[in-house]
Amino acid sequence: MDPLHLNGLRVVSTSGDRLWQRPATSKEDCAQKCVASAKCKLVSYNKQAKTCTAYDEDVQAKFAFDEDYSSYGQWTETANKIQGVTFPGTDISYDGQPIVDWLKITWTEQICMQVCHIHPRCSLAMFNTKTNKCQLKSRNTKIAPTTNANYVSIVMGDDYEIESPRK
Repeated sequence: MDPLHLNGLRVVSTSGDRLWQRPATSKEDCAQKCVASAKCKLVSYNKQAKTCTAYDEDVQAKFAFDEDYSSYGQWTETANKIQGVTFPGTDISYDGQPIVDWLKITWTEQICMQVCHIHPRCSLAMFNTKTNKCQLKSRNTKIAPTTNANYVSIVMGDDYEIESPRK
């Protein structure tokens, strides 16, 4: 999967460890520093200060919108793609709006999955192939999908019990 940098997004750590903060010449340089560090799972690059802040896999983060930042993540969880179903649950939001509404990007199935990989709380991405919109959901351990031909759902990780789809 190609790296995805989300411009205008800063990581705000609420728990977990900040691994380090180092100088970096670019968002790509920051991402490479994360790739080179075994414990790094998420970085936030400040283009004004030219600093790279790294977080470990235990980070429970939220994102803040800040034009001076971009973020990159390297989650290596398994992703299970399921055609034609949607899942219940609350969308990951910021200021009461789904986070995907704040991101000024053109959505594709691949980008929807990558954004979910980057967001530490995302465990499920749903892409609507008819409207080209993405929904990000946080973790549930037991999920019951609903049949909907317009959706492709991507379940991150393998610790789910997925029930049979409802119609």
